[in-house]
Amino acid sequence: MASLWLASRDPVMERVAAGEPVADAELLGLLASRELALDWVDDRETYDQLATAFAELAFRAGAAGVSGRAALGQAIEATRAGLARAPADPKDWMQLGYLLMLRDGDPSRAAAEAFLYSIRTGALQAPDFLRRRLFWSLAHWAFYDEAERRQVAEHIRLAWRVAPGGVADLALYGPEFHGLIAAALEEVPAAQRQFLAALAFATPIAAGD
Repeated sequence: MASLWLASRDPVMERVAAGEPVADAELLGLLASRELALDWVDDRETYDQLATAFAELAFRAGAAGVSGRAALGQAIEATRAGLARAPADPKDWMQLGYLLMLRDGDPSRAAAEAFLYSIRTGALQAPDFLRRRLFWSLAHWAFYDEAERRQVAEHIRLAWRVAPGGVADLALYGPEFHGLIAAALEEVPAAQRQFLAALAFATPIAAGD
């Protein structure tokens, strides 16, 4: 029964994930199918899909409005439920951090912890994901203690090895980012010279790009 309900809405889920147009009625149907499925199964994937649908509702309604905040809260609750069942999921931790930041309106310790858990549970990811996660980790630098800052610095060095151009782009976001990245790369032989060269071809990014 659960698999039937899950399968009946798979095309809608794929379109939501791809950023393609989805009608409100289809989105509400997706939510209903996932909630019904949870009567039969209790797994991370179902909660993850539920969180994605609620997050989409929140974005449509506006996170500052009453209905948008309610949907955002449900997205956070579903993301946490999924992580409780499968905590070693870096993308879900990343999503949780972003949703918490939307809810709070500013960086927070809770969001900072979520981004750090994303690093801990899956340090090596695709370059675009690494860049976005590093951006939000640096934006929450003030909320980390010394040990946690060393973990973020190590993540900077990992991101540099995977996608140095993306790290150089991040450095142009502002002087604080530049300073943190440059300091982390001091421990990598020849990286400072390469970093300066990469900056000449870097492109400034917008928040979270």
